[in-house]
Amino acid sequence: MIYTLDRIEDDKYAVLLPQDNEGDEVIVHVKTLPDEIKEGDVLEINWNNDNSIKQVTVLHDETQKRKKQATNLLNKLKNKRQKG
Repeated sequence: MIYTLDRIEDDKYAVLLPQDNEGDEVIVHVKTLPDEIKEGDVLEINWNNDNSIKQVTVLHDETQKRKKQATNLLNKLKNKRQKG
């Protein structure tokens, strides 16, 4: 399943937003994730039957794609505001 790392709270917990329902939050201990993760990263997480994390892959290309889309959207909004 694909998630976006929304934030890290108290340097202990990672708040993940599922791609298919970003209104939900999944909270996991930050130690269960790769050390290099940062807010905004897109992660593919495979789970064990007991809901523990089996494998995490940082999807670098997807992360960059989404950051670029967000930057483009912000620029469009700024330009629209300046013209308005």
